[in-house]
Amino acid sequence: TAIDKTYTGFHRDLTNSGDVLSGNIAPDGSLILKLHYNRNLYTVDYEDYDGTNIDSQIIKFEGDTIPPTDPTRAGYTFLAWSSEGTNITGDLTVTATYTANIDTDYIVEYYTQNINDDGYTLKEAVVLEGVTDTLATAPNTVIEGFDEDTVNPLRVVSGNIEGDGSLVLKLYYNRKTYVVEFFDWDDSLIKTETIRYGGEASPPTNPSREGYTFVEWNSSLDNITSGKSLKPVYTANNDTPYKVEYYQQNILDDNYILYEADNLTGTTDTTVNAVLKSYTGFKLINHVDEERPDNLNGNGSTTLKLYYDSTVYKAMNDN
Repeated sequence: TAIDKTYTGFHRDLTNSGDVLSGNIAPDGSLILKLHYNRNLYTVDYEDYDGTNIDSQIIKFEGDTIPPTDPTRAGYTFLAWSSEGTNITGDLTVTATYTANIDTDYIVEYYTQNINDDGYTLKEAVVLEGVTDTLATAPNTVIEGFDEDTVNPLRVVSGNIEGDGSLVLKLYYNRKTYVVEFFDWDDSLIKTETIRYGGEASPPTNPSREGYTFVEWNSSLDNITSGKSLKPVYTANNDTPYKVEYYQQNILDDNYILYEADNLTGTTDTTVNAVLKSYTGFKLINHVDEERPDNLNGNGSTTLKLYYDSTVYKAMNDN
């Protein structure tokens, strides 16, 4: 009777028709007993980095696998299988190994505050590169007229660089504010307003000035990029009224009475002169009450006064 033996990696083929398990021992030693052994079968599983099964193969003891097509992984380059899959002697799991790409894209978006509301508008999106599955931090940038809003709840300053390039970092910037002051011609403050960078100031109601007409403000009201003080530009009216009064001395005393008055017009804040007139029996004198202002007041109150003495009255006194 044949003696069953144990061989590593093999097992008896109990159904093999070629087995000769026993026999009569011939004198000539011709008896041959035969036992057949099959190679053990093993399962070799090929898995991706995350445990996903790629392929399963049944391999005989000491046999070799046929590796599947190299898998792909976003942001990575396939390096090798964790085993060569040769001379298989047991069940085996082979895992794909990768190297992280150093040029994986991610995006940094820069948002700037709107002028007229508290919303934000995308100003620029920059595509950068980094090593897959490492931490990326958004670089700050300088935007004229803006300061970064470091407490904005929508801010995403850092994150993991995803292999599929889906990482988006976001930085937000608030507009600087500036004070715009409106003064009148006499430096009296009319209005103060705080304006965001690039915004437009809202002027007060056009100011008025006696004897002048408002034209405009002396500086632009739009695209405010710094604090500024504005004053009105006026043009002098050329129809500002003034009066010239002519006084003549009384006959019986040294008092004077208004003889006539001329109502005239001129340009505000310019020099006005009274027209010297001649009256029979009178001569122009420098009187203490004489008024000859150099400047035409815009409120129309300018009055020039000329005084004339009676020559007849003086002549009588001289006698």
